[in-house]
Amino acid sequence: MDSDFNLLSTLTLLGAAQGVFLALALVNTQSGDIRAHRLLALLTFIFSLDLGEEFLYQTGFFEAVPELLQVLAPIDLLYGPLVYLYVLQLTKPVNHGTVTRNYWHFLPVLIGIVLLLPFFLLDGPQKLALTEALRTGDAMEKGTANVMLIELGVTLFMLGTIVQLGLYLLFSIKRLIRHSSSIKNEFSDIDRINLAWLRNLLLGLGCIYLLYLGDQFFPDLMGMNILGDMVTVMAVILIYSMGYFGLRQPAIFTRASIAQPAAVEAGVDPAEEKYRRSGLDKETSRVFLNELTGHMEANKPYLEGDLVLPQLAQQLGISANYLSQVINEQLHVNFYDFINGYRVEEAKGLIRNAGPKNTNILNIALDSGFNSKSAFYTAFKKATSMTPTQYRKTV
Repeated sequence: MDSDFNLLSTLTLLGAAQGVFLALALVNTQSGDIRAHRLLALLTFIFSLDLGEEFLYQTGFFEAVPELLQVLAPIDLLYGPLVYLYVLQLTKPVNHGTVTRNYWHFLPVLIGIVLLLPFFLLDGPQKLALTEALRTGDAMEKGTANVMLIELGVTLFMLGTIVQLGLYLLFSIKRLIRHSSSIKNEFSDIDRINLAWLRNLLLGLGCIYLLYLGDQFFPDLMGMNILGDMVTVMAVILIYSMGYFGLRQPAIFTRASIAQPAAVEAGVDPAEEKYRRSGLDKETSRVFLNELTGHMEANKPYLEGDLVLPQLAQQLGISANYLSQVINEQLHVNFYDFINGYRVEEAKGLIRNAGPKNTNILNIALDSGFNSKSAFYTAFKKATSMTPTQYRKTV
């Protein structure tokens, strides 16, 4: 083991300290989604514990106190449930109850403790030898008492940790994709509720998972613990990124405030299933479609940047569910693309009328109903395959 206090160990210690700081900041935050803050604080604190343990390993602490080796290993089974529950808390419908009562997600931690119990009962020198054997991939000492039981327990624990974390990451990604699809059926502006930062968090966790997976099978790649060190560095980068965005943008860890009830449950996507029991017949649906297009052209409700589905349905005097069905089935688009399609056409007219030299793109975006320049560029390019500036040159 390397007992030097080097750059990597310094970075690891600073990352652990930053994680503790961020966890305390989240615990003390009283605004936004408090349950989400608590879940993220616990997740960050576990990262800090693992980094702290890695720092002690890097500096040779466990050579002097081998009795404490792998004491924190079972907490690795907390990552998956905490990530999933955090995503679930941020993407659950407004009227849904708390998600923090799903205690059964933490049952694998108890199972992990039982599997590692034979290892915990070893004395310090035996723990040190077995831990080094695990790190390097060498065979365990056959003279160790209950070596078969220890090998079985450690192997099952390692495989269980890998499988469990991978499954929870997949569940979390699937949940986030459903959320992204669901909000587009109700909101015309999703910049503040698209949880893009949560997507980046899951991407970072996915990278760490893949490196961790590689480290389990190739612990001494090219004679060095390259993958293990990369896991440590990625964990530090992730913690500092969370702290950076959390301090610069306090609302980043806050669930978007949704005033209107959700029109569509996040877990239901296919239109056929969604409207299978609807009482809206095709003839009435076409009538509603004519009323909708007439209202859009005459009154231009899309110019209101925060327009939502229930608000537009109220203007038409029909239910939000029926309006969603009309847009999805008759026009084959979601509410978000439907509204922004009108906004893009409005912007194209403003660009044509303003001329090539007197067009302020930001003003055009705001006057067309967009709340940001980035959302305007994205929608415009999706609809026309060119940027507003390129379109201005064509006219």
